[in-house]
Amino acid sequence: MAPILPELHAYVRTARTMLPIPRRHVHYVFAVLQSGLTTFAATGIASAPSFGQAQFAMQWLSAWSVAWLLMIPLVLVAAPALRRIAAALTRPDEEPSASTLSRSD
Repeated sequence: MAPILPELHAYVRTARTMLPIPRRHVHYVFAVLQSGLTTFAATGIASAPSFGQAQFAMQWLSAWSVAWLLMIPLVLVAAPALRRIAAALTRPDEEPSASTLSRSD
């Protein structure tokens, strides 16, 4: 199956060789990426009323950097509890039965 975005696939493949972070640290990488994206969007939305003013970009980047730095540890601390809550709110996937596997639609 061909990647949807070949450029992104090549970038990720290159990033893997550039950043040899062991898989056991994936939760730290996820926390940095997730908190960065979320705070980027949230501070952009909160800064939207000042869009068009001269200080908009500086205000947004300043708010984003502070929010991101504060959010990374929060995500790391809260993630285990949030995973348990999410698991409690959902049910396990059902294993496909033999009759389901043999049925052809």
